[in-house]
Amino acid sequence: MSTVAPAEVIATLPAVPSGGGLVGAIAAVMNEVHVVAKRGENEFHRYRYATMGDILKEITTLLGRHGIVIFQSETGRAMFDDDNVIAIEYAFTVAHASGETWPHVIKQTGVSTCRNSKGGWDDKSLNKCHTAARKYFLLALFQIPTGEEDDADQDKNDRRPAPAPPTEQQKAEKDRKLKEEQLKILLLQSCLADPTQAGCVDLVKLP
Repeated sequence: MSTVAPAEVIATLPAVPSGGGLVGAIAAVMNEVHVVAKRGENEFHRYRYATMGDILKEITTLLGRHGIVIFQSETGRAMFDDDNVIAIEYAFTVAHASGETWPHVIKQTGVSTCRNSKGGWDDKSLNKCHTAARKYFLLALFQIPTGEEDDADQDKNDRRPAPAPPTEQQKAEKDRKLKEEQLKILLLQSCLADPTQAGCVDLVKLP
């Protein structure tokens, strides 16, 4: 397996393949996915985040509905920060029920501390890398928006002061505009890959 440099922590998305089946399915998921609330909280650094469980709850049904299957496999790992942190690189293969697959694997790296408070090996670190890589791969590929939402299980006295939350109408409008921009970008990428497609004349000038 290859060695992963610590800096390689960004998902790489190759050019969109021509064809339409897989691309259309991805676009459909992007169009239907809703905002995933940031229900998780890192108490030490005091920030909120979208949990993997909430992301899967939102995205799994959509993937099945549109015939998208995702395979994750490890391709390399590296230790750094005096062997206190491990980075594992994964390759993701995106396939469609039609038999079409993305022509290139998509790389994403998961990073986790791997030592417990006593300096011993944290046996959960490998699972954390696996989950982190999959989480940010899904967020990047399907452009899943995340937003703030009150946690019903959190005591009101523990909540930090925050600005007034947006109204449902404002949330819906923001979500609509975001999805429109995402679909425009996906269409442009598809037209750059195959300018002869219908509707591409105004977006890409043929040579």
